[in-house]
Amino acid sequence: MGFPVLALVLFWMNVGFYLILWCLSLLRLIFYPRRVLDDFQSHTRGVGFFTGIAGTCLLGANASSCLKPRPGAWRCYVWALAWGSFSSMPSSLPSLPARQADST
Repeated sequence: MGFPVLALVLFWMNVGFYLILWCLSLLRLIFYPRRVLDDFQSHTRGVGFFTGIAGTCLLGANASSCLKPRPGAWRCYVWALAWGSFSSMPSSLPSLPARQADST
């Protein structure tokens, strides 16, 4: 659209923000693993994981418009699609009812 330098600057800022997002997520997983697992199993607290999915989507869209696609780029798109699909799966599985002891 006539602003290639601005587009590249914003793209590389997006790469930096994406790396910060994942570093903070990794630190949270290291220091608070139980809370992260609880968030995966809760529909109300697990929506924060969609930030990673949205960030991956935005970074991929920026990369495809700012950078020249390479022949193997389809692998990245498949990986992002698979990661986005499977990362939200644990929170969408129904909980099993508690097992009651037999009174026999």
